[in-house]
Amino acid sequence: MMLGFGMGWLGLVVVGLVVWFIADATRRPARTTHPLERLEERYALGEIDTEEFLRRRNELERSTR
Repeated sequence: MMLGFGMGWLGLVVVGLVVWFIADATRRPARTTHPLERLEERYALGEIDTEEFLRRRNELERSTR
């Protein structure tokens, strides 16, 4: 069965998903985090090792003084 504008049910699902994603993206507040928080997060996720974490943390602490 074709619905308005020659769009079938799959087209409506796609349009619905696009609208939902746009609405969801505009509803979220912008994430602003301090660089140290991002560094701690990367360390916790295992993206950087302890040596790299400590080096970058020291650099951040020196730059904020």
